[in-house]
Amino acid sequence: MTTSTTQPRRRRLTAGGIGLVCGVAALSVSLGVPSEAAKLITGKDVKNSSLTGKDVKKDSLTGSDVKEKTLQGVLKSGQVAAFGDAESVSIDNFVTAAFTPVVSTAVTAPTSGVLYITGTLSSEDDITIPGSGRLQYGLSLDGSQLSDGVHALDYDNETVGNDDSGAATAVVPVSAGSHTVALTARNLGGGSFILAREVSVMFVPSGSGFTPPAKPSAPKTQ
Repeated sequence: MTTSTTQPRRRRLTAGGIGLVCGVAALSVSLGVPSEAAKLITGKDVKNSSLTGKDVKKDSLTGSDVKEKTLQGVLKSGQVAAFGDAESVSIDNFVTAAFTPVVSTAVTAPTSGVLYITGTLSSEDDITIPGSGRLQYGLSLDGSQLSDGVHALDYDNETVGNDDSGAATAVVPVSAGSHTVALTARNLGGGSFILAREVSVMFVPSGSGFTPPAKPSAPKTQ
């Protein structure tokens, strides 16, 4: 018996087929297929909410990559500014009857916005001047008192070391530009020996405050 074995036929590329494969490969390299594909991917090709922080390279995004108006509570650089000054040299024999600055600071508002102002001071009765002193103090903006009501330090008796301290705050709207904020004081009766005092100011581009001068509230009836 004679047995015949049939070998499978192998397909061979023709000269034309080889040329086609080589041409496609060369075209892919010349076009840079991966980079071209990346350029063709847009937001429309990505499913909403499918990307997470893990898909973004750490520290690769900058402020220019974010649409600022879509962010709430995030401020641009330079939109918040702080200013302040402090004095430690005492003021002896303070008997001025009109409000006068005892410490002040220059403020530059980059835009219209709001100022948050805090002023503090400590003082004692000037025992070299007859009578018990009474120091009133407040805050001013560009030379105008921010409140018709005032804070006061009353000294109980004329003794050395009989000192007191107090603070005043204000939140007021302000226009863009240069301003002067001051802690002011005046003395009623006797005299005062003003010790340390400070004024601090924070500017923010938005918020609300009172329109100066603020009026003191009427006393409540009993």
